[in-house]
Amino acid sequence: MIGNLQLLRGLAALAVVFYHTNYRFAGGVHSDFQGVAVFFVISGFIMTFISRANADFFMVRRIIRVAPIYWVATLAFFFIEICAFSTDHAVAWWNYQSNAKHLVKSLLFVPYQNGNGAMQPLLPVGWTLNLEIFYYFLFFVALKISHRFAPLITFGALFVLWAVKPQSELLGFYSGQYTLFFCFGILAYYAWQFFDSRVTMSWRRPLLIAAVVYGGIYVAMSASEQAVDLAAKVPAGAYLPWLMPPGLICLALLMHSAMLRTSQKFFLVLGDASYSLYLTHLIVLQQLAQLGGAFPLLDFKASIVGVLFALVAATVVAVAVFYLIERPLHRLLTMPFRRPANMGDLGGLQHGAVTNPLPHR
Repeated sequence: MIGNLQLLRGLAALAVVFYHTNYRFAGGVHSDFQGVAVFFVISGFIMTFISRANADFFMVRRIIRVAPIYWVATLAFFFIEICAFSTDHAVAWWNYQSNAKHLVKSLLFVPYQNGNGAMQPLLPVGWTLNLEIFYYFLFFVALKISHRFAPLITFGALFVLWAVKPQSELLGFYSGQYTLFFCFGILAYYAWQFFDSRVTMSWRRPLLIAAVVYGGIYVAMSASEQAVDLAAKVPAGAYLPWLMPPGLICLALLMHSAMLRTSQKFFLVLGDASYSLYLTHLIVLQQLAQLGGAFPLLDFKASIVGVLFALVAATVVAVAVFYLIERPLHRLLTMPFRRPANMGDLGGLQHGAVTNPLPHR
């Protein structure tokens, strides 16, 4: 388990929750701290990493890891939307979003344009899962062509798709800007492989300093338009927003090589539960929004206290879902594919992290 990626995975999920509270920084900045981009870079890295050791049943393992808890969350969101609101609201929502065809497409990871004009499934955050499954499929096909060069074949296919920008609605969705972050994750793997054996204990202090400085710049770039404008004035500064997430993952990997590793149980559990957090937080926020109407201090759109309360509540629910639903489901469904304990299974990531379940993210 790479604890540093677990930490980043958990923080990325919290960043997405923060984004969906709709809380604004000074100047009206509405940021997810590039949480989804971080997920995709980690996913690009992890799929490359785990496939080098064992690519058996690759696609089956990915589906088992991603799909069951996503189906549970989608169905829960579906029924809560229909049952929890007034009749008028429910009918209006049903008319453009909740028909049977859309539900089936959502459960099968088929992208489609909803009534709001967005390429989103019933569970809105599921659009990232649609991209994730597409990435897995390309990687699976590449593995059939060449196990050794599968990551590079996948990289080439994704990069060409991103560069060409097909006019088709479906291919246009798959070729969006986030597709490139899978490519960055693949490159991060090869960069880490090159540096891993070269990292010594003498790197520890410089890496700690770099982590503090980089973290400060990362937060500033995400939460301040002034910081972005300032960065754009330096040579190649316009590319910084693209490079910050892969740089963060590379720094975390180098720190791992230098034995600067996250081991605190809280962060590891947060990383484990990050997929559940990502999938369930909209349901939690939906319920908390009604509470905020009665208690203004808990209104997460306007109160930082409300934001903190929402983050804690969403995390508690996610940890419960992980231990009670996600992990048992995963263990049950992967029983036929279990390998000897000494071989391990580093496929844990939804959007990409590292512990015994998958990729994703």
